[in-house]
Parts: sequence; C-alpha cells; structure tokens
Amino acid sequence: MALQRVTANAQVVLDNAVEAIIRICPQGKVLTFNKSAETMFGYTTKEVLGKSINLLMPTPDREQHDQYIKHYLKTGDKKIIGIDREVLGLRKDGTIFPMELSVSETKIENEHSFTGIIRDISERKDAEEKLRLRDQELQEIRHRIAHMDRLNVMGEMATGIAHELNQPLTAIATYAQASNRLLNNTLKNTNDLSHALMQINEQAQRAGKIIRRLRSIITRQQQVYQRTNINILILETIELTHMDSKIKDITIETQFFTPMPDVELDTIQIQQVLLNLIRNAADAMKHHHETQTKNKKIIIRTVVESHVLRVEVIDNGPGIPSAEKSEIFNPFFTTKNDGMGMGLAICRSILTAHGGELDVNINNKEGTEFYFTLPIHFIN
Repeated sequence: MALQRVTANAQVVLDNAVEAIIRICPQGKVLTFNKSAETMFGYTTKEVLGKSINLLMPTPDREQHDQYIKHYLKTGDKKIIGIDREVLGLRKDGTIFPMELSVSETKIENEHSFTGIIRDISERKDAEEKLRLRDQELQEIRHRIAHMDRLNVMGEMATGIAHELNQPLTAIATYAQASNRLLNNTLKNTNDLSHALMQINEQAQRAGKIIRRLRSIITRQQQVYQRTNINILILETIELTHMDSKIKDITIETQFFTPMPDVELDTIQIQQVLLNLIRNAADAMKHHHETQTKNKKIIIRTVVESHVLRVEVIDNGPGIPSAEKSEIFNPFFTTKNDGMGMGLAICRSILTAHGGELDVNINNKEGTEFYFTLPIHFIN
C-alpha cells in the first residue's frame, strides 16, 4: 500500500512537470512518458510505452541512438550523459522541432535506466532567427547609410574633384598637341616627342588613379577587412583631400607612430571616418573668424599603446561647447545650416563594428581633438 502511494505520488510529480520527462531502459524501450511529453510529441503514454525511443527521433539521430547507448554501456564514455545539448525531435504528425535534452543515468538494484528531461525550444529558436535577421537588416541599413554618406561627401567635393581631374586631362591635351607639331616638323627632335609621349602616359595614369580611388569609395557597400598600415591609409586620405576646395588652404601635419604594425580593417570605411573628421575640422576653422587670419592647421597623430591603436585628429579651430559634447554623436544633431547631422553618428557606428571607439576631447581654450581606437587584437 505504501509503495503504491509513493508510486502514485511520483507519477503526479512527473505529470505536473513543465518539461517532458522520458525514461528508457538500456535497450532503448520507453518506461516512463509524462503528460508534458504527451503534449510535446503528440503521442499518448499507452502508444509509446514499450516502444523504441527512436520513434521520437528523426533521421539520422534515429539510426545513431542505439549505438550511443551500446558504446556507453561498453566503455563508460559519457558523451551524452549529464550534458545539456540541442537535438531534434519528431512529433506524431511528422513535424521536426528543436529541443534541449539532458540525460541522466539511474541504477536501482538490478534496474538500469536513462532519464531524459526535454524542453521544446522552438520559440527560442524562432526568436533567435528573427533577431539574427534583424541584426542582418540593421547591418545592411548601416552599410547603405554609410554609402549614402560617402556619396554626400563626394557630392560636396565635386568641384574639387572636377578641378583635380581637369589638370591631368588638360596636360594630356597639351602634350598631344605638342606631339602633333613635332610629327609635322619631320621629327627633328625625337627626344622632345618621347618626353611628350611619356608625359601623356603619366598624366593618363594620374587621371586613372583618381577615378579608381573615387570609384572604390563610392561603389562598395559591404565590409572587406584586409591588413593595412594605418599611416599609409592616412597619407592616402590626405591626398584625397587635395580635391576638396574647403581644405586647400589648411595645413595638415602628421605625427606617426613607427614602426606601425598592420591592422585588420575595412580601408574604405576607415578612410570615410578620416575624411569626415578632417572635413569637420576644416569646417570648424573656416567658419571661425579668429582663424581667418592665422595658420589653420590639422594634426593627425597615431599612437600604439598597450591595448589599442589610437588615431587623433586635432584642429586649432574654435572648439566645441561642453554642453554639445554629449550630443554631437547623436543622429541628426548638427550645428551646420546645411548639415544632415549623420556624419559622426555613422563614423561611430563604423568604429563600433570594428570593435573600436570614437570620442572627442574638448579643449576649453582652443581647438578640438577627435580620436578613434582599434583594439590591439586586430593587430598582427
């Protein structure tokens, strides 16, 4: 009587458990199947008792399960005992679903059994997939916004770009005319003709280089990481600013850490950050009356410390009011009449994706220092 009462109480506990609980013998036959297991798999207890547990498994787990038990009983190697793992279950209606399974072993006198506690994780997996798709969508949106920002910057630089391209094209036309005159002059001086042709080649390559650089900045949207020397990337960015009319009367000084190790980064996106910071500094100095008559200067400094690579962009403009420091990285915050207020927000997003940071130091006397960092583990 007492044993029956204990057994009945145990069954009540099993049937009120939230998780599905299934107990099997060493041959894989079902000994216990609680109410939650009935709900989860769609079978009644009567339908599964004495049947193989493989009934609840899809291929290939179905074929492998018996081998797992035999291997454990023979070797004692606990590959699946006492470990939470994600597996697939098979319902009576044929649907396959993800579940979390924890298996324990029980030995009472001569009876040897295995108990599985099972949780249906379909909702969790669905939520994880939705989150993954949302993260992917947000990343694509961030790439598109960054791409639009690059297009906007290139649009603002259009006059300077046209001027920069016009120089080699004009030179090509001039040397081509000179070559034609030399040809009509019966090649009295072949050295002059050779020089003219070499100049045409050099200027054509110069124009091509400008176009290729602009195309790489404008067209690509996806991240491509590659080993890069940040000092060289900064010099290439400075060369690009020569096409920007607002920077032509500003001195850009570099103070580089050497020897600079290579860094894994997306060159186009980091160049976009540098270009934004340089152009912001130029804007600040251009619109500040006190700097109109003095030397306008931007310093770009690289530093490698114990855990980070740090790049600083420092200007001698009017500085930023302390009250604005907490807002300048917010989307749509701008102090420019024609500004979108997205540049710094996009730059910070780019640095975050690289595992780094973008921040600002405000000098109450003069100038502003923007700086960004990359974690040292990006450095080989």
